Amino acid sequence: MKRRYQNQFKIEALRYLRNVKSISKAARKFDVHMSTLASWQQIGLETFLQREQANLLVDARNQDARALLQRIQRLEQENSVLRQTVRHYFNESDREGFATVPKAQASRNNMRPFAR
Repeated sequence: MKRRYQNQFKIEALRYLRNVKSISKAARKFDVHMSTLASWQQIGLETFLQREQANLLVDARNQDARALLQRIQRLEQENSVLRQTVRHYFNESDREGFATVPKAQASRNNMRPFAR
């Protein structure tokens, strides 16, 4: 089975390889095959650095998206509670005999300009 290495591990191995300039020493230190290390060297350190930056950017976006989804869920719960409260309040007020303002009177009140 083929082993998979993280970009950060590859970057560290390539930086070490750049300092010691010996593929065999670097391969022993990081416990990878020399041909694997040589293929990483061909790809280049800069490529792995770019990949790591892209991964970090995706992770940050995913965290932002998760935070937004959590906020949406919280707001939906709050809306649900508020709807239930309003329903309960108006059902209770009807039972207790509170008079409601007739629609005609309410619309006349809304049409008056505010006193200045």
